[in-house]
Amino acid sequence: QEYRLTLSPAPVDLDGDGIPDAAELRSATDRHRFRAWFCAIAESQFYRIWDGWIPEQRDCAGLIRFSMREALVRHDEKWLSRAGKLLLRTSLPDVQAWAYPDVPFVGTRLFRTKTALAGGEDGSFFSVDDFAPFVTARLLLEHNCVPLGKSLAGLEEGDLLFFEQSDLEVSDRDEAMHVMIWLGAREGEPMLVYHTGDRKAGQVRKLSLKTLQEHPDERWRPVAENPAFLGAWRLAILDDARGSR
Repeated sequence: QEYRLTLSPAPVDLDGDGIPDAAELRSATDRHRFRAWFCAIAESQFYRIWDGWIPEQRDCAGLIRFSMREALVRHDEKWLSRAGKLLLRTSLPDVQAWAYPDVPFVGTRLFRTKTALAGGEDGSFFSVDDFAPFVTARLLLEHNCVPLGKSLAGLEEGDLLFFEQSDLEVSDRDEAMHVMIWLGAREGEPMLVYHTGDRKAGQVRKLSLKTLQEHPDERWRPVAENPAFLGAWRLAILDDARGSR
């Protein structure tokens, strides 16, 4: 008589961020590889937006979602034949722990949409209904990132800067939220890339930190005294449960 044994990672959440630890990138090597792909793909959209990024999802949070999914796939010959000519860097090793869409516990639903319940180390609090393929910038910040503070010192490529322009005339709270991707040093100075937010007339922009710090509208300056600047944040899948971020 034969028995088949299937081994699955335990659905624990030791760092309490609401994301199953097995769906995070646990090794420093994988985190580094993800950051490189994530930033290369996001930055490439500045030069030419890929057809795979559908127009209905082209906004600031959409750039995060699209770049994240594309960074986590297997970048095989088929993928490179489709994206290689549009990609700034192609000789990058892949994440090894797993590949999208085969992400432990969440599959294609990479993003948490609800507040994590207390406890749940045994997995009893993880529900697929708490995750979705799509989240707004607000849900991205509230349920899928960890705070790093308002200092920009020590940021790594792929970290995020959030702003909330609550005094602007917008139809809902989600539209008041904006997010940018920290690219790290490019040509000797820190750079960022972001989508302007308008799904119809919006565009991807790339600018230096110095330019942003000197923005004529002080509400867009990433400085501690700016109440509209919500600080720097890190994607939860890059958060280390052992506390070494």
